[in-house]
Amino acid sequence: MDPKRTSPENDREASDPASGVSGYIGADGGGLVAAFVSPETVGAAPQEFRMGRTVFRRARSHWELEQAYRLNYQTFVQEIPQHHETPDGRLVDKFDSKNVYFVALRNHQVVGMVAVHDQPPFSIAGKMADATILDSLGPRPLEVRLLAIEPKARHSRIAYGLMWVMYCYAREGGYSHLLISGVSTQQSLYEAIGFMPLGPARQDGAAAFVPMWLNLANPPKVFPEKVSRWQDYLAARGQGEVGQVMQLLPGPVRLAAPVARAWAAPSIYHRSHEFIEQFERTRTRLAEIVGGGMSVATVFGSGTLANGVIATTLAADSRLSRGLVLVNGEFGRRLTDHVARAGLAFDILEWDWGKPWDLEAVRDVLAREPRPGWVWGVHLETSTGVLNDLGALVKLARPFGTRVCADCISSIGAVELPAPGLYLASGVSGKCLGAVAGVGMVFADRKLMPPRPEAPVAACLDLWSAMDTIGPQFTFPSPQMAALDKALDAYDTPAQRQEQYRRYGVLGMVVRQGLRAAGLKPLADEVHAAPVITTFFPPAGAAHEDFLAQCRRWGYEIAGASEYLRRRGLVQIATMGDFRPEDCLALLERLSSHAASGPDDM
Repeated sequence: MDPKRTSPENDREASDPASGVSGYIGADGGGLVAAFVSPETVGAAPQEFRMGRTVFRRARSHWELEQAYRLNYQTFVQEIPQHHETPDGRLVDKFDSKNVYFVALRNHQVVGMVAVHDQPPFSIAGKMADATILDSLGPRPLEVRLLAIEPKARHSRIAYGLMWVMYCYAREGGYSHLLISGVSTQQSLYEAIGFMPLGPARQDGAAAFVPMWLNLANPPKVFPEKVSRWQDYLAARGQGEVGQVMQLLPGPVRLAAPVARAWAAPSIYHRSHEFIEQFERTRTRLAEIVGGGMSVATVFGSGTLANGVIATTLAADSRLSRGLVLVNGEFGRRLTDHVARAGLAFDILEWDWGKPWDLEAVRDVLAREPRPGWVWGVHLETSTGVLNDLGALVKLARPFGTRVCADCISSIGAVELPAPGLYLASGVSGKCLGAVAGVGMVFADRKLMPPRPEAPVAACLDLWSAMDTIGPQFTFPSPQMAALDKALDAYDTPAQRQEQYRRYGVLGMVVRQGLRAAGLKPLADEVHAAPVITTFFPPAGAAHEDFLAQCRRWGYEIAGASEYLRRRGLVQIATMGDFRPEDCLALLERLSSHAASGPDDM
């Protein structure tokens, strides 16, 4: 079923993000300043795109339509009494069965819509003295009829986002021209952007409307300039090219608009007072997120470097005996490589992929003599989507005097960490904190560390020097630190941190429920499921690479290219960074639809 939506001919005020032009947006399609462009200026038409926290797309679900009908009722019955009240509080357009609807979604809510249709009779014909003129305009007309926007969103750019996605639909569909019934008081504005009158204005209720048309095959020259500004506007908010594939990956993550702007700002000297001040402020904010009085060192590099620093720190302390590494996924396995390269003696406890740590088995090892001096595991195992119980491990290890180290690369920013109780922990900027990759971080309980390393260590792995130095030890690019500093604004207070953890939790639940509805079982059991990444097998009968390619055709890049995933035939959906539930609903709906159709349709 083609999703539908409604609203009669009326006016709404809005402003053009590209030019600053203000005007009324008529329900039949006025005020399309930034929406229509020459076909040569735009790439492939987007299935959807995002601007800030608003998603624009063609409506595709029953719940979107129901919200749209209620928005219509609110606008054109309660606010502007053009239609009679109905018992169910819904207003369904008389052309509903042939309309195609485009919606603006914010936090699951439809905050705006516009409708088009290409089947006569057209409503514009009722506003013309001679409707036969329509037959001479071109072979494929598209009437733009309906526009309704929530009152709180009216002075925003919602209207222009809707018009953009609608225009891309028109261009992709090969339509020859657009038809609108323009509000007569705004006729000069419509003409300025290329619409031409098809006759005199005709009165309809309290307003007069002018029948107008625009030739899509030969649009006015103003359009290329307008679309260039529109694309710049989207790019400045982290959208990139219109129609780009949405990345549901564990890196790079989607940046919030302020973070993207901070990253794009001009670089500054890493020895300047300004940069050192920012560097130290960021360290302090990171320590507050983790808590427990832990100190933090920030280094220019990846999580691999941060874990290398931890392994080197363990190896430099002769007081520590043989250790224990917990492995239940790819990144736990990589910890064994770190400790082996550092020359540490260690044992391994290993479980199947998708299974959490067995803490009773850990207890048995810690209770043996000689007892391990340290235990190291991955808090959120990115490869499997399992959130291990790090808090329980800390409690378990305390009476044995065993120091707990944790790879928190994918968990910091997504869930609360169990500090105090950790000895060493690693993190990165480019995952759940929502910044740009490149800043590695090591957290340490400084009281438990030796005063200095007992043997020389590589300068880039020297945790002591990194913690004692004001500012960076070595060259550090300022854009990465600026982006991280800005991303941490969302974690400034305990209440803000809890809201971030709640948001990530809701995202994960939406993804897992959507996958189960499509018959796809997450690898991790629900009780141990990570909030930011879900690993699963493709649908039965769908080859691994084919499934990834199909998701790309739908407009989504999901994870599966890493060798450790490909080898096992696994794929992943990650929602790290600036995501909202509606960002992935379309993919989940596609998966559910294809599950109902059968694997041959994949």
